[in-house]
Amino acid sequence: MDESALPVEGSWTRFAVIRGDPVLGGVVLVVAGVGLAIATGLGLLPWPVLGVALVCGAVGLGLVRWSRATYRRLLADVVRRHADVDPGSSPVPWVDDDLWRERNAFDPELDGPVLLQAEIDPALRPFGRDATGAFTDPVLRPVSEVELLAARTGTLVADQAAPRPMLPDRIAPALAETPGRFLVVAPRWPVCCERPATLLTLRLDQRHADALVLGPEPDAPVDPAVHGQLGFQCRGCGRRYATDPAW
Repeated sequence: MDESALPVEGSWTRFAVIRGDPVLGGVVLVVAGVGLAIATGLGLLPWPVLGVALVCGAVGLGLVRWSRATYRRLLADVVRRHADVDPGSSPVPWVDDDLWRERNAFDPELDGPVLLQAEIDPALRPFGRDATGAFTDPVLRPVSEVELLAARTGTLVADQAAPRPMLPDRIAPALAETPGRFLVVAPRWPVCCERPATLLTLRLDQRHADALVLGPEPDAPVDPAVHGQLGFQCRGCGRRYATDPAW
């Protein structure tokens, strides 16, 4: 019999399978069957009890197999329903569209099990695209005149809006309210052309090799071989920067 073909449409059955109750029950039956068999073999129980032990073991193993197969089927259904959901464009101009899609794309291995568990415990729902607080304690890093002259200019993305010039005391609160599935603690955020630079990547590679690495203080010497994890571009002038988290 194909255990995965058994119905699980009832809310109680679905809840139990997701929570793992049938697996626990099956293990208890198997352990009970083994205990009865051992006790029977030692002469502590009459031999007819051995039949009960075998039944307990068989039922327990079947329950475990059915529960695991059903859980895999439920998980596959969750993955199928969410795999092709498009994260869309970045809702804020200081996060690049490509980075937004990369970080908010559905991950079957990570998101699938959590979404399934969230059906019985909503607190386990993954950090959603609509939740704010993607950047914790952002630290503003104004770009100096010397650094403006040293920074190289890259090609601007034509179809993505640039951040508007903002008052300094408004930038950090705006960054802290950024939605999305980011977990960046204390990012050091370049401020150029009176606006926050746009975050392009959380891990620098050869595409960002020409970015000017900014240290904690303006004009302080920095070793590019050691520093620079986050990649930015000012969408006002096109200059490219790299920074490290402040922590």
